[in-house]
Amino acid sequence: MKKIKISLIMISAMIIFAGGMFLTSCDKTELVAPNENEGLEKSAEEIVLTQNDADRELLAKIVAKALAEEDFRTIIKSEAMLMFDGDYDVLYNKVGKKQNAKGNSIESYLLNTYNQMKGKNASQSEFEKLVSFIPDFQISVPVNCEEWDTKNYTPLVTYIPANLDEATAKTTRAFDSNGKLHILSLEKEPEMPVVVIGSCERVDEKGEVKGQIMQISDKPIIEENDKVTRQSGMKEYVYKIKFNDLSSVEKWYLGGPEIKVAAKTSDGGIDYKTTWNFNNKRAELNDEWYYCYCFISGWYFSDPEVIHYIFYEDDSDRLESKHTFGVSYTLAGMKISYEMEYEYGNSDKEILEISYDTRDPKYRVYATGTTMEFGVAFWF
Repeated sequence: MKKIKISLIMISAMIIFAGGMFLTSCDKTELVAPNENEGLEKSAEEIVLTQNDADRELLAKIVAKALAEEDFRTIIKSEAMLMFDGDYDVLYNKVGKKQNAKGNSIESYLLNTYNQMKGKNASQSEFEKLVSFIPDFQISVPVNCEEWDTKNYTPLVTYIPANLDEATAKTTRAFDSNGKLHILSLEKEPEMPVVVIGSCERVDEKGEVKGQIMQISDKPIIEENDKVTRQSGMKEYVYKIKFNDLSSVEKWYLGGPEIKVAAKTSDGGIDYKTTWNFNNKRAELNDEWYYCYCFISGWYFSDPEVIHYIFYEDDSDRLESKHTFGVSYTLAGMKISYEMEYEYGNSDKEILEISYDTRDPKYRVYATGTTMEFGVAFWF
């Protein structure tokens, strides 16, 4: 996915967005402290939106206005809590038309709100066209979903820009139910729930969940024993992982991380690739060891001495290209070098790339002190 930086220019009269819609504002408690917000709102109001982001911003305002209704808030939280993809996501194409006991649906609330904002009845196809501009459109509650008191709290709504550059993004534009603009920091997770609209990173083009939903625990289920060495015929597992800085892997408004892991040996005997969708709260994943016991492959003495791992964050880029990594190790005093080739999305972020000697002790932690660490173990 091509990344484009949004340019800033001075604008005093308006923010341009799809449909030319303007909403009135009112006082509302912000979710960032005043010192964090100082100087941010002015620059955010100077942004000229691309048409893609104007459409997303309009949808964010529609969702925000609809959230003034407690029944709609209840629907969104209830669907998010189902965690169909392991995160607090609500896939519109999957449940948009689903009616609750009162006969209301996400679609009916959003269409009615859209009509209110336009001041006339819009056709359903007109609204569906707006929604279609966001592939795999979802409404998510990435932080504090479980703590959300839908009876008494109406959250802000933000959106994921079409050409998000995570490396440079520091703030995000959010709106309350009255249309007032708020600027939230991406460097620090909000203490209250925030609703986010964007594309679901965890489904494929058919709307099916990609990879596996990781069931991880904060307690090991098998006793660690550093004295046990590998034996031919054992199975290799990534048995524990830790993110030392989760925000550098995935910004809070993108929810939990979607980690792709690939492992290869030079002879192709091990050629493993999958996606891990974590189903834990973000706060639980940061700077804590978690045990996952993910099977990689069988291992035999005849296998090469080095296995190569690469971990990267899946940004749902379906346009893949080849990436080559040089691997080298020393065997019997001789240095051996070769290349490993992987295919993954152009916008996917490399987190960790490492090779290790398969003759290491059975239990071992790798990449200590980096953004992500992992432990490898063998069992029959």
